[in-house]
Amino acid sequence: VGSAGVAEAEPGDIITYTIWYNNTGDGNAKNVWVNDTLPAGTNFSSASPAPSSVAGNTVTWQFNTVLKGTVNSISLSATVVDMNATDGTVLINRADLDYMDQLRRPMTPSSAWANVTVRRPQITVVKVADVNDVQAGGTIIYTIWYNNTGSRNAAHVWINDTLPSGVTFVSSIPAPGSVSGLPLGWHFTAVDPGPHSI
Repeated sequence: VGSAGVAEAEPGDIITYTIWYNNTGDGNAKNVWVNDTLPAGTNFSSASPAPSSVAGNTVTWQFNTVLKGTVNSISLSATVVDMNATDGTVLINRADLDYMDQLRRPMTPSSAWANVTVRRPQITVVKVADVNDVQAGGTIIYTIWYNNTGSRNAAHVWINDTLPSGVTFVSSIPAPGSVSGLPLGWHFTAVDPGPHSI
């Protein structure tokens, strides 16, 4: 049986999985082999007990004997390293178990899954003008949309807008944090999911 300590994670988070290999039978199990395939986009961090081998995202344990009537578990940690994983991506972790009975006869193998969903901010920017043509002395109102289409707050969002030559900055809502000629800059913190605009 497998489980994950969290249902959701962001890139950079550590996910701790628990793999249970309980012997509920009336005899000792021999040559118990547990193989865990970590999801793509994660890296092995640590495990207890230490694995017999780690090859890429495949982590393996081999136990000579698992005593009857015992409850046993493996704690396995992996880091989400795919910084391009999109919001809603499902990270699928699969554990496979194979073993023999105490007379070393092959028994029915089993598998278990533990899924974690990637949750993260997803910011897109769109700029539109209120007119297609303007005469000298006229006013152009630009709207800059910085929509968070993800499911988590964005901790920091920087927007730099460079106005075209031949225009003069008049005002904006909210006011820019910096004005350096035609380039304007804003810095927003904790941008929650949904539409936002300047």
